[in-house]
Amino acid sequence: MRPSDSYSSFAYAESFFFLLLGMQNAPRSVRLSMRSLAIAGALLFLVPFSLAAASVADVLRAGDEAAVSRGEFVRAAVQLIGVPEGEKKLPYRRVPKSLVPSIKAAYAKGALTVFGAELYSSRPILRGEALAVLVSLKGLSSGPATGFRDLRGVPDEMAIGVQVAIDQKWMEPKADGVFGVKEILKGKDARILLRKVMGEDQVEEEGDGVPTIHINFTGSQTRATTELPKSQILEA
Repeated sequence: MRPSDSYSSFAYAESFFFLLLGMQNAPRSVRLSMRSLAIAGALLFLVPFSLAAASVADVLRAGDEAAVSRGEFVRAAVQLIGVPEGEKKLPYRRVPKSLVPSIKAAYAKGALTVFGAELYSSRPILRGEALAVLVSLKGLSSGPATGFRDLRGVPDEMAIGVQVAIDQKWMEPKADGVFGVKEILKGKDARILLRKVMGEDQVEEEGDGVPTIHINFTGSQTRATTELPKSQILEA
């Protein structure tokens, strides 16, 4: 966590504390309004700042059926995961200026080896390539997947990415014995993949028609799921 994040967390906690103190002697109507603000403040304090900084829809805006380029996907993954920019000089030609910081970050993590000697950032990214990039950026590892015919002759990074995707439930095979590593990744599927990688759950409609939102808090070693207090929000 950066120093600015620590300061922001402390500021939220301090403001929340004094808000609770001020509720004690306030009129009932004021207390209700303050209570709503207090709940909102508590939720903001609980949500990691990295989630507030970027969402999948913000960083990857390709159409549902549009092919996602290599550069687009790498930039989105780097921004969501929060990979710091690398200092190494890029060996690739003609990398768009807007992509350079993200490409440098991914290159420093060794996440671009699946593309070979040249990036070709405007080319559509394949499902297997996307998985290889994500596994490297997340620092995950596994043995290579087996049992899929389309894994024959592909780079090791792809086969490892497939196994991690299966273990983590990021992506399903396209057919029996065929994972689909050489198929182009489309916008809708790319966003679903990134949401799964980031631990985001879908909004679920309950019987009363009010959505319950589940947020997964992920760390380097642990993972927990927290449900937002819908009933308390409605009472306020």
